[in-house]
Amino acid sequence: MTTHDAGDESIDWSLITRRLSGDTATSVALEAIDGALVRLQGLDESQIRQAFSAIAEGTWWVAALDEQLVKGLRQLPASMQAYKAARDADEHGRYIRGFLWVRNRHTHQLPFTAEHDDTSAFGHKDAVIKLSKGLIWRPSEDLPPADRRFKENQDHRGAYDDLLAGQSLWQTLWRCSEWFHAAAGHDRGVGSWVSDR
Repeated sequence: MTTHDAGDESIDWSLITRRLSGDTATSVALEAIDGALVRLQGLDESQIRQAFSAIAEGTWWVAALDEQLVKGLRQLPASMQAYKAARDADEHGRYIRGFLWVRNRHTHQLPFTAEHDDTSAFGHKDAVIKLSKGLIWRPSEDLPPADRRFKENQDHRGAYDDLLAGQSLWQTLWRCSEWFHAAAGHDRGVGSWVSDR
């Protein structure tokens, strides 16, 4: 977390996000993200319906929590921009833009965005040994076209394509959880907030 200096608006955005994260609504959102992670853990191809339900809920909470943090910083535009820049540069936080895109798709069209990775260890689908990532995000080009009534954010779609498509549902949601816990100032070991449940 860094301090952003912009004249009279010089303030450490992480101090504000820590205060906001102590709010009941935002802390419930973070708990809900972690709850979705718990429900996703260990699911396989036979449970893809439950996985889609959990990831759609987790996606909604990721977007809602990020939007609340940004909204809480709006009165200090330099701090809001510093938060977004830090989020987008962070190894975990950068995944949130992809979640913002897919949340909009889930909300307006309800496309089934999950599938099972059947990657073979030897390059052919009938191989006995698999190197599967498990339940993964479908590529955006495999989803129905976006609703023309809503402007599609190409930056967020690019983040989805670059960071989420083809990747583990659990792993990508976990990265968002890591970002939010760090932004909330939680001083805990990597992933401990999920494994404690």
